[in-house]
Amino acid sequence: MPSLQSIGQERLDASFKGFPLEHQPFRVDQAAEQGLNLLRGDLPFPCAILRESAFLHNSRWFGAFARELDIDFAPHGKTSMAPQIFAQQLLDGAWGITVGTVQQAWIALDAGVERVLMANQIASAGEAQRWLSMMDRYPGARMLSLVDSQAQLDMLCEAVRAKASDRGAKMLAFDVLVELGQTGGRTGCRSIEEALALALEVRRRPELRLLGVEAYEGLAASGDSEQDRAMVYAWMQSLAELVRGVDDHQAWDADEIIVSAGGSSVFDLVASALTETRKRLKLSRPIRIVLRSGCYITHDDGTYRRLQQAMESRGLSQAVREGLALPCCESPWHRGWLQGAKRSGLIPAMEVWACVQSRPEPGLALVTMGRRDAGFDGGLPSPVLSYRSGRLSEAAAHWRLKAMNDQHGYLQVNEEDDLGVGDLIGFGISHPCTTFDKWRLLWVIDDQYNVRSAIRTYF
Repeated sequence: MPSLQSIGQERLDASFKGFPLEHQPFRVDQAAEQGLNLLRGDLPFPCAILRESAFLHNSRWFGAFARELDIDFAPHGKTSMAPQIFAQQLLDGAWGITVGTVQQAWIALDAGVERVLMANQIASAGEAQRWLSMMDRYPGARMLSLVDSQAQLDMLCEAVRAKASDRGAKMLAFDVLVELGQTGGRTGCRSIEEALALALEVRRRPELRLLGVEAYEGLAASGDSEQDRAMVYAWMQSLAELVRGVDDHQAWDADEIIVSAGGSSVFDLVASALTETRKRLKLSRPIRIVLRSGCYITHDDGTYRRLQQAMESRGLSQAVREGLALPCCESPWHRGWLQGAKRSGLIPAMEVWACVQSRPEPGLALVTMGRRDAGFDGGLPSPVLSYRSGRLSEAAAHWRLKAMNDQHGYLQVNEEDDLGVGDLIGFGISHPCTTFDKWRLLWVIDDQYNVRSAIRTYF
């Protein structure tokens, strides 16, 4: 059971990718005592790390963003599946943790998370029974999931009745949000009318409790500000119409209305649209806005960096920009120092380090990082730093990773580049979710690449 206490007591050894083979096993909570340094060669390559200063900055920054707009956020736990990271996000103001599966919900609940939002449908009778069992096991927790069809309602209600029959006790009830989707998109009702009819049916079922509505717009984001603004505002307007319709029928089952949306792509537009909606609507009870961005915690050097540039062009909050600007570190080991500027938004915190293992032909270097080590669904990793003999430098602008095999990366360079076997390359990643899930162990490092702690993931 991955409680925070039990995670600290877990033993790390050479069965974990990234653990030094020659080192004696030690507990997770003893990582800082080992005196390990990545650039000194104390860790094997490839190796995944989280930069502590950037990681903590991102966590504080998003919390400040939410507080300033008077909204809540439940970061998507599937990004990291690391209860230690969940704890930091909650410390910095998260209302709860979002998950994508029943198993992920169990991990979060067992780690002490008190509010879990499964931004997905419970899709089978077995999963419905598992959800109800978790409600028994964690009676003080608040557990929400999504619904988008009559067939699903029938399945959930049957699960509740079966559970009550077995228990011979009072029936439990699923707390649900009705999901509003779009034609051609992912899950969710395809129209306001369909969603309203489903919401009213939920209200008629004693096995279910209607707590709010939900949408997920992230996959529709393009990076074009005007196009994304139009998409988000139209979708959120539809969500507002659904809320108004449900409220007109007095169909809510709680003293507040939860309205949840927002991946990591255009969370500023979602927050703006929903806060405007909250001001405009006159309803029977207050609205709680819950954003679900997850990738902010590490940000990245690809997809989300490009989307943040679009966000910055739209204008981030002045208070957030000025109040949480990360000071430019004077250490030459810090990427902020190398890049020569302060950063006020989110900062890439995840890197995968590899070494050059071969220069088999002009213009090509093979590195010890492949598809087993870094995600590539959002684009191939990008070389950001290089290290040789005590000197850390920015990677050359023309270096480009052009392909990966299972355990090899093909780095395109110039023939005359001074890059040899044994040199280290730090790669920034695009879309952190599919890099986290390749590592059971990630090291948290300071700006001198000393290991400060160890993070365990539970995929």
